[in-house]
Amino acid sequence: MRKKRAKISKDDVDAWFDDFQEFLVAKNLANKPSQIWNCDETGFDMQGRAGNIIGPSHRKQAPYRVLSGSREHITMLPCFNACGQWMPPYFIFPGKRIPVTYNPLEGGVDGSVFSVTDSGYMDTQTFYMWFANLFLPNLPPARPVVLLIDGHDSHLDLELFQLAEKNGVYLYSLLKNATHLVQPADVGLFGPMKKSWYKEVRKYAQNNPNTDITKKNFSSIFKATWEEVMSPSVLVSAFRKSGIYPVDRRQISEEQLVCRRSSSTESAALPVSTHTSGATQAFEALEAALSTPSRTKYRRRIAENYDLAGSPTFSAWKKLYCASQQPSVPPEKPTNGNAPLEVEETGDPTSSPTKATTSATEPSTRVTEPSARATEPSTCATELSTRATEPSTCATEFSTRATEPSTRAAEPSISAPSSYPMHSSAAVLREILTYPTLEANAPPKRKNVKRSIPNFVSGPESMQILLDEKLKKARQLAEKQKKLKETEKKKEERRKKLEEEKSRKEQRKRERDATRKKKDQGKVGTKRTKKSTKSLPDKAKKWRQSVVNEEEGLCAICLQEYLSTDDENNPWILCNRCKTWMHIDCVPLGVDIDIINRNEAAFLCHECS
Repeated sequence: MRKKRAKISKDDVDAWFDDFQEFLVAKNLANKPSQIWNCDETGFDMQGRAGNIIGPSHRKQAPYRVLSGSREHITMLPCFNACGQWMPPYFIFPGKRIPVTYNPLEGGVDGSVFSVTDSGYMDTQTFYMWFANLFLPNLPPARPVVLLIDGHDSHLDLELFQLAEKNGVYLYSLLKNATHLVQPADVGLFGPMKKSWYKEVRKYAQNNPNTDITKKNFSSIFKATWEEVMSPSVLVSAFRKSGIYPVDRRQISEEQLVCRRSSSTESAALPVSTHTSGATQAFEALEAALSTPSRTKYRRRIAENYDLAGSPTFSAWKKLYCASQQPSVPPEKPTNGNAPLEVEETGDPTSSPTKATTSATEPSTRVTEPSARATEPSTCATELSTRATEPSTCATEFSTRATEPSTRAAEPSISAPSSYPMHSSAAVLREILTYPTLEANAPPKRKNVKRSIPNFVSGPESMQILLDEKLKKARQLAEKQKKLKETEKKKEERRKKLEEEKSRKEQRKRERDATRKKKDQGKVGTKRTKKSTKSLPDKAKKWRQSVVNEEEGLCAICLQEYLSTDDENNPWILCNRCKTWMHIDCVPLGVDIDIINRNEAAFLCHECS
């Protein structure tokens, strides 16, 4: 069971039944079961359930059953009244579009209707279509009519409420998070229907082992389940077990509620313990849970007057110890004789009835007792004064509190230093038993307006709430559109600014080019030319030529010296114009070397040709 459902108490159920009974009386529907309707959605998977499988015990392999159908989920919405009358079912198939090659309702219940949604679940638009196209046409002419629904968001729509009001239909919401208790469909219908459906799935799988259950044949198989379950006796029993009609809150027993009573009733029934006994019991429980080394270490830390950093157990132990050592001051008795009699509580539970009887029979003794307390110092006051003069505020020895002397004889007997403050047992226990929470830095969540809608969901108050919410959403949408337009406007201004800046830069560049051109044309006998790109190769040529001229026997191209082996391996050749020697292999491509063999003309190198 979910936590929200577990929090439903008897008081919540009684309050809802009071409102519902008052509503039926006000609308003159208390004795008209044919005008009290209920609808709810439930899902069916087309595989069924495996359940228990019986097989021979001598086989090693466990028996199994092949599940037919797919894992798709189909939603079905039934609607029936307290007299046992029902309307045709409404199916919601998962998909993108309505199928055109087949009819999903072929062979199904007569008059049934279907819709298609992406998820296969109910939404606001689909529920409105069911209400307008199936519920209202099949509704008997008697008016008014109340339709019990749950408080899901898909059932809360302003247009739906307006259509219901126009047709004399009151939409009433069941107790939130308690539909398993007061929803007739959940209490008495869906259980038998699911059981019958799984039986039909198994029967179909046995008769058609090679055929799966799909959206095409779902309605035809479901028809047998519908005809078996939708009987007047089952439907009337569902209304009676949920306490809807006849209205009987006693149908919801306390055994069905996890939270049977309100917190105030439970807290009033709890016995109230004294200040000292509460802290002492908590301290002793913690002491019993600790190991002996831990208790010894904690006492030493108290004696040495410093804490254990990062140890929440020691922090809780220290606070409970100081709270348990705080003296118990009994409450002062009233001085007025007309004041109500009170019962004093002591550590001895047997003394309370005696004191109560004495206070009830002898009021004069209680009136004169405060004067005696004023003249004679009490034992508690003496103890407090004595403790004030001692350096230790939490001062009692642990050895005096030991319940097992043989076990704790070796443990050091110490007293708490005066630097530790006193704590009340209630505050200490509240601090220790509360989990730490982070500070809420984020803004609080926006409250959902639909959650505050009353039970009469189609009433004027609910319609006004939804209308306000619709207007609020429209304002929020307008604000978003306004901000979007402002953002687009800023982007457009920024784009225009960049384009203008770019055009200005291009204009300045054109002006500079035009000015430079005019200056070059105005100079007589001069021409602005680009720096020659051949300056570097010309320098390299001059340097190579100077090296060849200074030293003899160098190749004019690779600057290698002449070797005697070059005549056979890499012969040399002489340019007839510049008179420079070079290797034949160093001559660049494109220079005709065969002219030497033909003896047609003089050889010219690549520089001279």
